[in-house]
Parts: sequence; C-alpha cells; structure tokens
Amino acid sequence: MEKKTLSNILEGKIFQIPDYQRGYAWEAKQWKDFVQDIDALIDDKIISHYTGTIVIYQPIDKPTENYGTKKLEIVDVVDGQQRLTTCSLYLSIILRELINISKEDYTTEIPIYLHSGSKSKLRLNNDTADFYLDLVSKGVSNIEPNSVHQNRIYEAFCFLKMHVEEQLRVYRNIQDVSEKEDFTKTINKTWKEVYVNIAQCNGSESQCLRVAWTLFVNYTPKNWDGYSGFKSDEVIPLRNFSVKSKEEVKSFLLKFVDGLALISKHYSTILKSNNAFDENELNLLTKIRNAGNIANYLPLMVASRIKRENNVALNEEYIGLLKSLEMFSYRVFLWEGIRSNAGLSKFYRWADDVFTSKHSLQSVTEWIYGTINWYSPENAFRKSLTEDFFEWYQHRRLLKYTLFEFELFLLKGKNKPKLNWEDLSDSTIEHILPQNPDANSNWISKWTAEERNKFTHDISNLVLTKDNSRYSNFEFERKKGVAGSGYSYSNSDIRQERKIAEFDDWTNENRIKRRNELIGWIIGNWGVDSHFQAITEDIIEDEEEPIFNDID
Repeated sequence: MEKKTLSNILEGKIFQIPDYQRGYAWEAKQWKDFVQDIDALIDDKIISHYTGTIVIYQPIDKPTENYGTKKLEIVDVVDGQQRLTTCSLYLSIILRELINISKEDYTTEIPIYLHSGSKSKLRLNNDTADFYLDLVSKGVSNIEPNSVHQNRIYEAFCFLKMHVEEQLRVYRNIQDVSEKEDFTKTINKTWKEVYVNIAQCNGSESQCLRVAWTLFVNYTPKNWDGYSGFKSDEVIPLRNFSVKSKEEVKSFLLKFVDGLALISKHYSTILKSNNAFDENELNLLTKIRNAGNIANYLPLMVASRIKRENNVALNEEYIGLLKSLEMFSYRVFLWEGIRSNAGLSKFYRWADDVFTSKHSLQSVTEWIYGTINWYSPENAFRKSLTEDFFEWYQHRRLLKYTLFEFELFLLKGKNKPKLNWEDLSDSTIEHILPQNPDANSNWISKWTAEERNKFTHDISNLVLTKDNSRYSNFEFERKKGVAGSGYSYSNSDIRQERKIAEFDDWTNENRIKRRNELIGWIIGNWGVDSHFQAITEDIIEDEEEPIFNDID
C-alpha cells in the first residue's frame, strides 16, 4: 500500500473502470460531503488531505496504449472509482475557470490529468465514457443524458460547477492565516498516523472512526451515521455555528484529532497484537479475535487499554476485563448461539463509562459477568454440559474453538500448536468412532446402534487432527498406531491425539472418561463460580433480567 497524491496517481497511467463494476453512483449527499471537505482546506499552502484508498489491478503483461506523444500503461480501478470520477470532474471545472481568467499556463495540465484529444485519462464503463469525455473536455455534452449513470454524472458536474462559481463570487475572510494553516497541518498529521496504524493491522477506517465516535461523541449505537455524522452541526459544523461556536468547534477538533490518533494506535494493537503489553494480553487478545464478534467490544477495549497505558487502571484489572470479554464470547455467542449484537448497547455504554472515568474497569468487569449469567445462566450451562446431550458437531465454531483451546491447555505454553487457528476446517476434526463404520468392522460389535447414533458427534468422540481423510473408517488399533511409525494418534504432534492413544481401545466406557475430563476442563475454563448455585430444596432460580440501575 502506497501513499500518493491525486496528481501522482493521475500522471503516469490510463485508468479504466471495468464493465463488471457498477456505474457512477454518487448523489447529492456524497457531492456535498466532497465539497465540504475541500472547503475546509482554504489555505493554499496546505498540500495534502487524506481521502481514502484506491485499489487498482494490472495484468502481468502490463498492457499499454498511445496517449498523446506517450505510451501509458492501462490499469483497472477495482475500488475508488466514485472518488476518482468526482475528483476528475471537479478538476476539469477548476482548470477551465483558471484558463478563463487568463491563466493559460494551466492548459498544459489538461492532458496530464484529464484527456489528450479523444482519449481520457479516466475511462468510464457502461454508456458513460463518451458522455464523461465531453464534460471534462468541453464543459458540455453533445447529447442529452439518457441513462441513469449519465444523469448522475451530469448532475454531479452541474453541482460541482455551481459550487466553484459560488466560491469565486464569495470573498472569504480569513482572520488568522497562520492559525488555519497550523490547524489543518495538525489534522493532516493525525490522518497520516491513523492511516499508518490502520494499514498495519489491515483494519477498517469506518470501524476505527466508529470507536472514536463512541468515545468522543455518542455511545448509543443507533446514533452512528458514518463519516457524515461528524460533519453535522451538532458535532463539527463547517459553516453553521448556531449550535456550537467557532471556539467550541476548534476546541473539540483539537481534542478529537489527538484522541483519534491515540485510538487508532490501540485499535491496531487490539486487531493485530503487534505491541501487546505482555504475554497475558497477547494471549487474551488472540482468544477474543478467534472467538468472534470482537467489533462489539472494540470501544470498551480501546478505552480500557488507554486507561491501562496511562496507569489509571492496574494491569490485573485490564487483564481481568479481557478475560470477561473472552468468557462473554464463549458463553453467549458460541455456546448459547445468541445473535451477534447481544449486549451491544451495554458494551458501548460501558466504554463511555471507562473512557470518562465514570466507573472503574473492575465494576464493568463485574457487570459483564452479570450479563453473561443473564444470557447463559450458570446452572443451566453446567447442567447442559454434565447431564444433557449436546450435538457438538452441529456447532462447528464452538467445537473448533473449544478443541483449539484444549490443545493450548495441553501444551501448557511450552510449545506452539502445530495447527494454527486459521488452519482449522472440517477436515481438521476427526471422529474417533467413525461416522460411517464398515458393516463388518469391530466398531459395530463394540458399539451399540444407540450409542453410535447418540455419541458419534459428541465432543468426547471428536479430536483435532491435521487431516481426517488419512484415518478414513479404520479400526481403532490402526488409528492409534505406534509412536515413531506412520500417520497415527501415537505418532501425532497434536497433543490431544496423543492422549487418545493412551487408551488401549476406544469403547463407550473410555469415551465417558474422556468426556468427564473435557467437561471438567470446560467448566473450569468458562464456568463462573460466583454465579453457580448448588441445587437444594430451598433455592428457586430467579429468571428475571438483572437491572443495573446505576448504568442503564
């Protein structure tokens, strides 16, 4: 990924929009956002402003085409065509206005950025290529727009042209040029830092901005309105200062841009663990990512990490909070299978509580455990594990996560697992008792039909492996094998397979032994003792949702 200016991008290549891409789709909302961003860069000394990423594709043979006196490479625009098209339209209008006021030198810029004769630097798809070329070369089209995409391009051109003409008529009074320049440089510096941090973790600009919105503007999820929400009169007005004064806006901007850079740093670490505080944090961040739905926790994790870095919270409090989040993912999302946005409003509220120091990490951690017990009552969780039948194989992510964590447990941190989380698939899950044993095999004589039907897909009969096709429907003796010889449980570098090899045979009695070991470990790992109530005749389970009066 390279950082380039618009002029760098347009100078050396011909860009074409492939036919499989949608046509020009921006409308009034996007055009307004576009010109508002440009209006914010009044000082002609400001030479850079971050506008997002553009993705291009170039075939291996690097096709070229004559363009004026040069031969230029042709590349496909995979992402960013809306911005490129709008920028080119806007640039054509500005260059024409400059030439009209006797600045003829700008004529030489036209073939560099827009077109040379009948060939344009940016070649649109569908039915808009010639129509677009007319607009950027002559300012008018020889035909009336007669399709949806032509209409949108024409309306965009008219909107941008009217905006430029309006700006030429308006004298803008800049009271303090140096302050404006310093302000804009500060903002651009922040965006560069944000860009670097997001690129390092392959993150999302929108996701990082949402974290900043949650912590700085509004923690209610429904109020998130993307990038445009920041430019509302209630947050960062660009012209209308009736809701907020200019001084209030400047004060908020300075605070926000500094905070945004800090947020992007912690956001990057959380997604990639590239600068973890210690091994405990590294392990927990990895577990939370593997378990899924990390987006729900991001504002809270960022806020908590900032407090930990600033020594406002102790490291053990921060680690305790991460443990509760991993527990929430396992119990609520994986075990209970509850929708992915469960508890979202609470997590965003707790993020604000931590960020504003309204409540401590310890208090929030206790509330998370209380919420876990609401969605996944402790007694029901343990009863389902120990007494009820559960079809583990039908819940693949839960199964993979549980077996992967069991492998890490067996390794005791002394070695790295021979299977990475990213490698796990259906082929890395082995049924010890095969799903379809041969009719004349020992499996049929050792296991009743009822046992096979009930326990084949139970976790006690499932184990991680590198390739289950290597075991097929073999007898246990062959699967077990001999240490140091061939592909077998005994010779595996996966610890849980080698534990299976410790059994002389695989019978239902031995399956029960393994099940008891696994269930005990699962409860020890994801059970919450403080919410477990031993069953007595005097205890009646309370099924009402807990009410957190001090936070809701």
